[in-house]
Amino acid sequence: MSIKPPFTELHIPKAPSGFYEGNSLPIALISKGIMVALVIWALVFPANANSTLGSLNWRLLEGFNSFYIIIVGLFLFFLAVVAILPSTGKRKMGLPGEKPEFSNF
Repeated sequence: MSIKPPFTELHIPKAPSGFYEGNSLPIALISKGIMVALVIWALVFPANANSTLGSLNWRLLEGFNSFYIIIVGLFLFFLAVVAILPSTGKRKMGLPGEKPEFSNF
């Protein structure tokens, strides 16, 4: 049984020139349209937008608050472990004997 190669080649059409050069035109226009619609909604119906977005914000905070605190704590623990281990500062990136691209300063 052979293992299939990973699916890494995905063709995304990009604008060849103009303001959106190198970016996907449909994705850019859809996201801008959503942002414009949200801003117009908040300007035309501020009370409705305030209550709806406030409710959504509260649900997100209620659901992800403990997850966020745990992830930040684990990340700080990881950084402390990396800072304490003496071998992490001696690792060299690049080829052996190669001059560093940047100075330590």
